Amino acid sequence: FDKFKYHPSTIYLHTDPTFMPPNKRDWKCWNVEMSSGRKEPQLTFWLNEFYPDSNFDGHVFQTWAPTHAPVEETIITRSDFERVVHSKETRSYITKIGREQGNDGIYYAGSYCVYGMGLLEQALVSGKEASDRVLNDLLAPPKDVTSLETDVAPLKAMIIGAGPSGLVAAKYLLESKNPTYDVTIVESSDSIGGSFVNKVYDNCRLVSSKYLTAFSDDRMSEDTEICPDHPSTTQYVDYLKSYAERFGLRQHIHFGSTVVSVKDAESRNDVTDNKLGDDSNGYEVQYNNHKNQIITGDYDVVAVCSGLHNIEYVPKSFLPSSSDKKNTNIATKFKGQIIHSSQYKNPSIFAEKRVLILGCGETAMDIAHRAVSNPRCKSVALSVRRGFLSIPHNLAKDRPLDVFITNLFEHAYEHPWVHAYRLRWVLSTVFIRLFLFLTGSSLGFNQWAVQTGPVKRGYHIINKSHAAMGHLNVPVKRKSLWGRFWMWVYQEGGLRPIESFHKTEVTEVEDDGVTVIFGDGRKYAADLIVLATGYKQSFPFLDDKIRKEFREESVRARDEHNSCGGDMGKYSIEEEHLPKEHFIISKTRPHLGFIGFVRPNVGAIPPMSELQVMWWLEKMRGNVKTLDLKPGTPPSYMVLGRKYPYGVDYGNYMHRVAEDIDAAPTLSTLAKSSRPLQALYTYCIGQSMVSLFRLQGPYESKICWRVATGELWRVCMKRGFAENCGLLYMTWLSFLMNAIACTLECLWCILTLKKPKFFVRY
Repeated sequence: FDKFKYHPSTIYLHTDPTFMPPNKRDWKCWNVEMSSGRKEPQLTFWLNEFYPDSNFDGHVFQTWAPTHAPVEETIITRSDFERVVHSKETRSYITKIGREQGNDGIYYAGSYCVYGMGLLEQALVSGKEASDRVLNDLLAPPKDVTSLETDVAPLKAMIIGAGPSGLVAAKYLLESKNPTYDVTIVESSDSIGGSFVNKVYDNCRLVSSKYLTAFSDDRMSEDTEICPDHPSTTQYVDYLKSYAERFGLRQHIHFGSTVVSVKDAESRNDVTDNKLGDDSNGYEVQYNNHKNQIITGDYDVVAVCSGLHNIEYVPKSFLPSSSDKKNTNIATKFKGQIIHSSQYKNPSIFAEKRVLILGCGETAMDIAHRAVSNPRCKSVALSVRRGFLSIPHNLAKDRPLDVFITNLFEHAYEHPWVHAYRLRWVLSTVFIRLFLFLTGSSLGFNQWAVQTGPVKRGYHIINKSHAAMGHLNVPVKRKSLWGRFWMWVYQEGGLRPIESFHKTEVTEVEDDGVTVIFGDGRKYAADLIVLATGYKQSFPFLDDKIRKEFREESVRARDEHNSCGGDMGKYSIEEEHLPKEHFIISKTRPHLGFIGFVRPNVGAIPPMSELQVMWWLEKMRGNVKTLDLKPGTPPSYMVLGRKYPYGVDYGNYMHRVAEDIDAAPTLSTLAKSSRPLQALYTYCIGQSMVSLFRLQGPYESKICWRVATGELWRVCMKRGFAENCGLLYMTWLSFLMNAIACTLECLWCILTLKKPKFFVRY
């Protein structure tokens, strides 16, 4: 505290008009006056303007750092105080204070606790943060008296990766009271953030909104001037660093360290009668630290949070050593440059080049737009094997796409018969196609090229990077009057075209070394090929025995109910397998958790990771109410037409996982809140934000109650009146469907003399 510096300040509250501009027409709410010889300006607030609803007797002013005192009889009061002065150095002091928050029951609040101007606004923010911590700590379950008396040593936990999934896993493990954990985080890079630091490029932004992406009890700023609806990756990394500082995670991270192996601890006994599984003796983990030293240790639990975007996928025909008989070795014959999208950093690489981009993901669309926007780029083409569904991440200003989804009668309180026939998804499909049709194409939002086929709710993982779509549309729209009309509507006439090669792939290279030939016979001359072919799921550090167990378990599940979907192509061959239970753990290995590897259709991975960690901890405590599915029944949350073997419907997945730990909020719980209208509407007609799954259950938080009835309520209101009416109408139709299903079930049960079940888990 001695290191903070303070600046003396004086404020007068008065009625002296001489502190305002001479001409009253120039009076403003804030009036700044600079005088020669003074470094500090005089600032006068016109309080009548500042508080327009107040009934002052005449004009009232507040002057900060006055050049002279007001006339004596006009002075209402004078205040002398010292204002904290923040600098680069105070950031580290604030971090240290944050680590002390709550220790020995002591909490700190004041403008010195928040970086900024050192004014009452920062003091208010610090008071709110301190009170949130107090409330959260008061709600935490009391420590087990027995464990305190016997001084039980904490369990050792290893977390692989310091990205969003690794950080949230560490936070919950460190907060666990029964048992407690000694946490070690191993991160291969030198910074927090994982792929958001290592795999980013120029002007990169999140395609999921800040409302959905933020963790439950540490939210991003609602002010779009400070944090836009879709933050840049730099802003998101800053958020993650702040999260790590707030919860004291950084001190547990070993940067520049790479995990070499994870295998069963040598002391393990192969038992099969352990209720929690047979890996309770833990794992031996080896990692190479920043000094290139091999560190070996035994850990009771291991969380694999190495991320989806870790190992680049390169098609076999583009590997230098390829012997693929189907495809001529392109890498050998092509004389231009071939890079993976992970190597792209800025558009200067496209200068004076003809660019061919392979892939249909959001990165491919981002890079295509950056290439075509570079005036020095000669031409751009996009090759897509299957097509995709394109809808922009922002439908309009202040209207992120991922907040236009509801919970009631879609993910919760849905009759099993309605769910079995996907009637809610059928209804949503009608509305989605109508909406898309009004944009010019029912196969995507103003999407005339590289389409995937009929749009169906629950069948697609949406591509939300839309900027390049107009350029892709140009060659197609030019072919018809109807297309030219829509070009006029969207003002696409001046856009440079991007040529598309749809439902085909590069098969060979001509003798000139630059002209590639596609399977349909078309050709394109390229100087640069960008492989935006994504990443493959790989865990090279896992012991072969563990990988074999997961592979066999996955094959059994696929044989039972085709859990990996239809034709997965390269993914079924290249990707390693995840464990079966919600893709988090294997039944025989509950202490080895995989966090953040499912792919949501319209959602974000970080909030899913948070809920996965909550579920995993409760599973290890034996508190999970697992739903026993009949053999051959796939999980209800799987995306039906998925490209990935672990593609899930975001809201459905969140609810099914939360139900296992009694964290899915019930209508009765919401109705009992201090703001029942806001709580019910936010949940029923809103998206499955992770804060909603901390309103009840083992991780209930008063902070999350305030988020739900405050921030998330405002998010729903920002969607607009017409949009909310449309969502309410869809919910009403869904209610009618479920009511009919309940009525039919009653009639069936009367005939069969059975008891109706209505809204049971599925």
